[in-house]
Amino acid sequence: MKNNEYKKQVETSKTLLKKETNLNNVVRNDIPKYEIIKQLIVGLESEFVNLKKIVSVDFEVNDEAVEKAEKISKIAFALQSCLNVDKGEEIAVNLTWLYRFVRYSCKRIIDNEDLTYIKPAHLVARNLKEGWLNMPEESRQIN
Repeated sequence: MKNNEYKKQVETSKTLLKKETNLNNVVRNDIPKYEIIKQLIVGLESEFVNLKKIVSVDFEVNDEAVEKAEKISKIAFALQSCLNVDKGEEIAVNLTWLYRFVRYSCKRIIDNEDLTYIKPAHLVARNLKEGWLNMPEESRQIN
């Protein structure tokens, strides 16, 4: 039993070290802003895949599904907070609505155990990912 606890602590330490390294890279600006947002969008879509696997087992919301929905909502909020809607650009406004829809979908899962919006929200995440990954190199400059 103690051996398992030790292994968990080692894994937790490794995870924290990896997160600290990533944070230090971001703070030092070693990672371009495009790459940070790309990682968030890829993570958003990946978490939806995981959520769909969790709920497909018994078609109901369990604690694991709630945790996954909360994580997805946080990623969507992080992406939404990266937008500069003050400039009034239409794309930022449209992306805000897409991220809000993803967050609303997660809220429905968490509060109402409503699985209705998983598929459409996952499609939004998948389309965002495809669009971001196919963005031309010259358009990747983010202020």
